[in-house]
Amino acid sequence: MKSQRTYISGPISSLSREEYLKRFKDAKDFLEKAGHNHIVSPVNTWACRWLWIYRLIGYKLMLLYDIFLLLTCREMVLLRDWEKSKGCLAEKSVADAVGIHVISLYT
Repeated sequence: MKSQRTYISGPISSLSREEYLKRFKDAKDFLEKAGHNHIVSPVNTWACRWLWIYRLIGYKLMLLYDIFLLLTCREMVLLRDWEKSKGCLAEKSVADAVGIHVISLYT
């Protein structure tokens, strides 16, 4: 088992709720089977579960919160089409800047 925290980064706002929830769940399941036991997923945060909070705080504060979550991790996994997402690009830039290990996972 890997005890380090792993952050999942993937497009959210450009996909339907059903599609991004499936992608993040599939990635989480894959990582758990690979031995990762501390997985951080932005779709499991309070703001993604209760969309009214996201609408209240807005995109900038939600991205800031996601980056805070990323900074608590030692590894970041990028999902398919991450390079088309401004949020994922920002998260990857932060990860690169602070030395968080980044890998691509296409689910």
